Amino acid sequence: MLVKFLLIVFVIFLVFRQMFRFLGLRTYSQAQQQQRQRQSQQQRAYTQQRTQQRQAQRPSDGNVNIDFIPDNKKKRKQRSGGATNSLGEYVDFEEVD
Repeated sequence: MLVKFLLIVFVIFLVFRQMFRFLGLRTYSQAQQQQRQRQSQQQRAYTQQRTQQRQAQRPSDGNVNIDFIPDNKKKRKQRSGGATNSLGEYVDFEEVD
């Protein structure tokens, strides 16, 4: 009687173990597939964004883009000599052999 009970418990254990393996592998493979899909979507979005940025940054032939326009106040200070005080003092350079 005890042997029969142990045999039934062992068979039930094996059946559950196989079911959990199958379900675990199935859910694991689905998770991997979803991760690959998300990764490929992100990659496509990134490459699309980069190509749009490159096209927007590339000036057409013969055109010049100016990225920085200085303020008029800065130009006036430089012309009047006021900017030299903010630059610091001059240090003479000596070569050491």
